[in-house]
Formats: sequence, C-alpha cells, structure tokens
Amino acid sequence: MKRLEYSRNMYIDRLMPFIGKPVIKIITGMRRVGKSCILRQIANRLRAKGVRVANTLFIDKESLEWEPVATYRGMPICFRTGERWIVKYGL
Repeated sequence: MKRLEYSRNMYIDRLMPFIGKPVIKIITGMRRVGKSCILRQIANRLRAKGVRVANTLFIDKESLEWEPVATYRGMPICFRTGERWIVKYGL
C-alpha cells in the first residue's frame, strides 16, 4: 500500500539550508502530525541532489527493530547491503 504524504515544502525549505552544517536540527510536534514525513521528504530531496542512498539512515522508533536504541550508546553499527540495512548491536 502506497503511503499518502502531503508535501511540506515550507518546512523543508526552511530546514535545507542547515543540512550538512554543524547545527543540531530538532523537529518537534505532537504524535502523528508529519515529523517523519518531513524527514522522508528531506531524504528524498538529498537523494535528488546526488546524495547516495547508502549515506542516509532513517530510524523509525515506532518499529520494534530499533527498540534497543534509547541513547546514543545504544546506537547500532549499521551498514547497507544493496537496498537493505544490516543492523548489528553490541559490537
């Protein structure tokens, strides 16, 4: 089933100048208002500009796959094989 997403151009246009800069970007908001949608759309724009898919990682905290990640110390070692992420914990 294809995901329906509304274009969030106003927000994305304001965030894009800060991408790649040593500034922490924080997107906050209530649950289910489109924060993840904005991040996916930013990733799509970066790919359209030539950023390789292997250089992006999307962590879906709603997915049980990422449950062990509670702090940066729990962040796994991740690498991509083709179009699939391989996640290794505790290395």
